[in-house]
Amino acid sequence: QRHHTDALQSVEERHAGVLKTLQEEHTDVMKGLRGVHKDETASFGAGHVDAIAARDEEHRDAMHVLAAGHAAQVTDLNSGHAAEVTKLNAGHAEETRWLVAG
Repeated sequence: QRHHTDALQSVEERHAGVLKTLQEEHTDVMKGLRGVHKDETASFGAGHVDAIAARDEEHRDAMHVLAAGHAAQVTDLNSGHAAEVTKLNAGHAEETRWLVAG
């Protein structure tokens, strides 16, 4: 029975040693995974921020182009309108003279 007890104690000690080693390895692996996860999360976050900034900049540029085009169209319309009004006024004055003379 003593031999059995000694053998059992030896097995328990080896089992405890193996468990301790496994726990240490598991802890190391988990630390490594957490580090990788933290790095990947930071990288993803930075990429996301960069993508939003680039899209905002593209949007601003597009809005500037649209605003410039709109301003040019309004200027063209205003000058065309002014020319037509001038022509209409001249025509109206001419017709008034004809009516008065006639």
